[in-house]
Amino acid sequence: FFPCSCSTKKMMKAVVLTCLLLSVLSFAAEVELEDGVLVLTQDNFDEVLATNSLVLVEFYAPWCGHCKKLTPEYAAAAQALAAKGSPVKLAKVDATVHSELGNRFGVRGYPTLYFFRDGQKSDYKGGRDSAAIQSWIAKNSVTTLPVLTTEEEVAKLTSGRAVLFYTEKAADAELFNIAQSVEAFEFAIVNGALVTDELKEKVQIFAPHLTGPIVADRAQVDEAFINANGYDVVFEYQREDWTRISQSKGVLTITIFDYSDEALKTSVIATLRSAAADFPDVALSYGDVKSWGPSASNMGATGTKYPTVIAVTTPKHTGTGLQLVWNEETEFNEANLRVWLASVLDGSVVPFKKSEALPESNDGPVKILVHKNFDEITTAKNVFVEFYAPWCGHCKSLAPIWDQLGQHFKDAKTDVTIAKIDATANYVDGSFGVTGFPTLIFLRADGARVPYKGGRTFDELVAFVNEQVPAAPAAAATEDAHAGHSHNEL
Repeated sequence: FFPCSCSTKKMMKAVVLTCLLLSVLSFAAEVELEDGVLVLTQDNFDEVLATNSLVLVEFYAPWCGHCKKLTPEYAAAAQALAAKGSPVKLAKVDATVHSELGNRFGVRGYPTLYFFRDGQKSDYKGGRDSAAIQSWIAKNSVTTLPVLTTEEEVAKLTSGRAVLFYTEKAADAELFNIAQSVEAFEFAIVNGALVTDELKEKVQIFAPHLTGPIVADRAQVDEAFINANGYDVVFEYQREDWTRISQSKGVLTITIFDYSDEALKTSVIATLRSAAADFPDVALSYGDVKSWGPSASNMGATGTKYPTVIAVTTPKHTGTGLQLVWNEETEFNEANLRVWLASVLDGSVVPFKKSEALPESNDGPVKILVHKNFDEITTAKNVFVEFYAPWCGHCKSLAPIWDQLGQHFKDAKTDVTIAKIDATANYVDGSFGVTGFPTLIFLRADGARVPYKGGRTFDELVAFVNEQVPAAPAAAATEDAHAGHSHNEL
């Protein structure tokens, strides 16, 4: 009941501030730090973004191969930024556990990275190694271009790809906006004594493939100009290249081969360079089989023959989104490459359809299908087909039952054929809808396709096949009736 003195009021303020501090520290303690990366959850996500104005967040899945490859690079970038005293935090979310967050931010694949500035999301468009992550963050966490005044500063920046504007101005808002879009280049303004009469209001573009910088008037330089002049015509493809390629070229090609063969690498790059001048609308890139072999296989390549080439058309091409594979029955050389590229551009390309070799013998109870004999064996016939993958556990379990099924209908002398095809080694038309293994489809002689969704026991499979060809028993009964009638006439 006594009035508060000034000292008492100060004490109360101190208590309040202490409580707030403890609250913040308590929250901070709840956010796990793993190798320098903040571990976010549904419970702490919003609070972390509220207390940190700049946060790069990776949405990942523990089983994702690309995520596993990114993990050490992401951690190294986080630790390097912390050592520099950067205000930018790197964080990650296991989107398979905290699916609400993945749904909230529209995550459709892994890893997905978003950069949050004051809680506002934007796409991360940089590379996936530590240096590239740091470079992207350095560029995207500032609001103006850096100003260089010494030769040492210029030399350091131009050791890689760089764009320098020589001017007496302290800033260039338009060039800053260009810098935000062109991820692979460092941008800066050059002031002071380095702004000579020859370079005043000029831009220099530096890139590893150039013997010297390109010099252009400032008015000439925009994103398209940099993309057209700042990259080699033949280059090692990185995923972050897609944005610029899709804006400037009609077709992206990646020639895939084994980097461990140095002579082959030299030969492939030389072949691409020889063809480049005659195909200005094609991005001619290359990649290692270790990184791009699986992608080629998924697009229809055999996965066993290299070099091979995959091509993807871009929005600049009339056939947007086409995915094509090199005809692996032809040798990879410059003459064949030129013919193939021309056919891709004019639309006359014949899609390559991979196939295993025809089986030397195909008289077993289960017919072996490959792409080359698929139509011959299945057209206008009753064929029950298993689309399988050699590595599939369920397929391995089904194998003895499938053999038994084949023997059963072979012994019964019906017109039913039991068959199987390795859908990973042979082209399978998308209309069959094979998205998992095994996929079982009865192809009827009348052209109908009947997917099988039942159990996989021998009796269940036999019953299903008999449902598809009910005419066989009736035909046998008719023959018996005719035989009986003839006997009565005698």
